[in-house]
Amino acid sequence: MNKQEKSYRNRRGDRITRDQNERITAYRYSDHDEFYSFEYEKDGSVASIDRSDGWHWRRVDSGWVVKNYWDSWSVREEDSGSVMVDDSGIHTTGAGGDQMALPE
Repeated sequence: MNKQEKSYRNRRGDRITRDQNERITAYRYSDHDEFYSFEYEKDGSVASIDRSDGWHWRRVDSGWVVKNYWDSWSVREEDSGSVMVDDSGIHTTGAGGDQMALPE
């Protein structure tokens, strides 16, 4: 964490780090060892998610590419919907958001 970032815990005990623009740059659920880090597009939408145990989510033109040590797959944007992170965690708005394998 650099001097421009601030870190705090929510009511559930999750650890959240925000940058100087108030975007969440890191999230650690209180009941998980892994933490998630985020990069954003210029418009503020989530562009990528990296999990400390080697999982990666990357936004592409058609949706998302999900990779781990053993596999990779694509999730269409109409299935994932929007991907957001806030003080309560990572969320998708699509009906097929479970294909993203995120801890919603």
